[in-house]
Amino acid sequence: MEIPFISFLITCKNEGYQLQLLLERLLEYKDNNECIILDDFTEDEDTKNVLQNISGTQFFKVYQHKLDRNYSEHKNYGKSLCKGKYIKILHCDDFLYREDALETIVDALDNSDKYWLVNGFTHTFDKVNYFDPKIPKYPDHLLVGNNLLGSPSNVTVRNRDLEYFDTNVSTSMDHEWYHRLRMKYGMPLIVQNLLTVSRQHFNNVTSKLNFDIVIEGDGAAWQFIQSE
Repeated sequence: MEIPFISFLITCKNEGYQLQLLLERLLEYKDNNECIILDDFTEDEDTKNVLQNISGTQFFKVYQHKLDRNYSEHKNYGKSLCKGKYIKILHCDDFLYREDALETIVDALDNSDKYWLVNGFTHTFDKVNYFDPKIPKYPDHLLVGNNLLGSPSNVTVRNRDLEYFDTNVSTSMDHEWYHRLRMKYGMPLIVQNLLTVSRQHFNNVTSKLNFDIVIEGDGAAWQFIQSE
């Protein structure tokens, strides 16, 4: 069997709509790649239907794994399942921004000796309007919360000698992981292109936005105030 080139790693539970949107986007990258989906025993029927519809395909590989401890342990187990040359973590509420995003990431890593890559990212509510684009930068004082790299959805790593998330860290586990990656492998390869999108919503953990809901007619529209 041919070794996949990219392993997408997605963790989910009861996220049917967002998961469906993400998987539809990833289908265009199915050739020679794999998508590992780690499900925390979903209870929502919509999510169950999404997972059932893709189970057994060559590209999508669904595993059930109980989130007993924390998200770090969950993601670490998912990493151990990945067979690709590179691992690309994607949160359910994020997606690749451009059609050439994967090609850009692979070309950059293939032409570099860096172990890990961080790409530019932007934000959206509706997949139509995009705002607050960011070019990543490895910051000073990362461990005390000054994160200019964004979420792990902006990170791609080589699938060798993996550096796992620390399961003893309950908050800012991404920051701590970035710190250890730098200490072990050096600075990341920075790709300034906007290649990933963070979909903003009330439950978005890493959002720096404040939300209100404005009722307009029969529906609700998002209103946001960006924090300085």
